[in-house]
Amino acid sequence: MKGLIRALIVDDSAIYRQILTNILKDFQDVEIVGTAENGIAALKKVESLSPDLVTLDMEMPEMNGLETLRKISSDFPRVSTVMVSGSDKHSADQTVEALGLGAIDFIVKPRRSDFDASRTELKDSLTEIAAVVRRKSGAGLLNTGAGVKAHNIPSLQAKPSALRPTVPSEAGEVKPVPLPKFIEVLLVGSSTGGPKALEKFIPRLPANINIPVLIVQHMPPVFTKSLAQKLNEISKLDVKEAVDGERVTAGKVYIAPGGFHMVVRKREDGCVVIGINDDPAMNSCKPSVDKLFTSASETFKAKRTLSVIMTGMGSDGVGGVMALRKHGGGYCISQSEESCVVYGMPRSIVEAGLSSSAMELEDIADRVTEICLRKTAGDL
Repeated sequence: MKGLIRALIVDDSAIYRQILTNILKDFQDVEIVGTAENGIAALKKVESLSPDLVTLDMEMPEMNGLETLRKISSDFPRVSTVMVSGSDKHSADQTVEALGLGAIDFIVKPRRSDFDASRTELKDSLTEIAAVVRRKSGAGLLNTGAGVKAHNIPSLQAKPSALRPTVPSEAGEVKPVPLPKFIEVLLVGSSTGGPKALEKFIPRLPANINIPVLIVQHMPPVFTKSLAQKLNEISKLDVKEAVDGERVTAGKVYIAPGGFHMVVRKREDGCVVIGINDDPAMNSCKPSVDKLFTSASETFKAKRTLSVIMTGMGSDGVGGVMALRKHGGGYCISQSEESCVVYGMPRSIVEAGLSSSAMELEDIADRVTEICLRKTAGDL
């Protein structure tokens, strides 16, 4: 069958090789071309079998997952790699490192205590990953570019004026959203490809930016804390996983904990604090970008917010930016199609008419800094 996604499964456990094989066989356009039990064997099969997708176990004898990933990224750049991780802190730390090295995503191994539920979660994760592979080529084969090319969509890399957002007024007219004169908070939403995007974005923000940064990155529990620690090590700003009840402070970056929603609320004394809750998922996401952004629209002056929607699948963020618009703000920067791993969330923002500017990932931090540090609107 032409256009099949050729998959190689690498794991030192025969049980997990079989589990992944059985799940991937359910996808009509995925062909299992081989398996390997360690990194050395995997590299030989990558060379001989030319897979499009490699699922790569983290802990293996002879050559572990990180070492194997480095070789694949260096010697076979067209191959897309997905890490298969445990759920403990050590595995999460390694997974975050792997995402920085070029893995497109990761999946968590099924828990033996609840195997059926874990298998369903695993299949859902692989469904999204397979979709990423399809989008990169339109026929299942990966290209060598950095971003995903969405198909049957007009190019969105138009002149800035063509991307100026509009929002219906009561009279049915459309009005542009003005650039905020003063920024109180930066809101960021991301999903697939987000950890690597955040590694390029957050470290470029200057220490004197003097606003709080609130981030929702779709990740499971434990992994968000590892991501926060990694970003803290390489950034000028303090980065941490958010804690319920803590005060929102300028110059700090707060990442929503995996498996929970993060919101903001104002106390009676006027201080803005973080709330962490276990409410139902929104848009099948927990944490949810919409949940955070909507709470921000009710807590901060919407006209003083700046939001960024980065790479990711789905449309989480549209409702949140719309809530900011309804409160009189909603200036939003969306990541460009070419620089996204998955052009889903930013595409939804653009198609909803909510993108103030579509920008390459490498340019977003400079633009955010320029907006936040200017003295007057006339400085831009």
